[in-house]
Amino acid sequence: MRVLSRKFTKREKFLLSVLCLILVGFVYMQLIYTPIQNRIAAAESEKQTLEAELMAVNTKVERIESMERELESLVAQGKVSYMGSYNNSK
Repeated sequence: MRVLSRKFTKREKFLLSVLCLILVGFVYMQLIYTPIQNRIAAAESEKQTLEAELMAVNTKVERIESMERELESLVAQGKVSYMGSYNNSK
């Protein structure tokens, strides 16, 4: 059975070359480019989430520091009295 017993013409060779290039491009897009772009998008999303968390933590740290400074100034002025520990298990 000799299906390809003749030589390809220049046009057929050109069309096969174009088909091969298209096939290589498609495989590249499906196996390499698209997964990388998906991972980049996921990393960007995670980055934004982490930046939002960082801002929230920084805000809490600033509030705590402000409260500590206010407490120190109240202690220095003598306006703070301490309550003894309370044991609820009695």
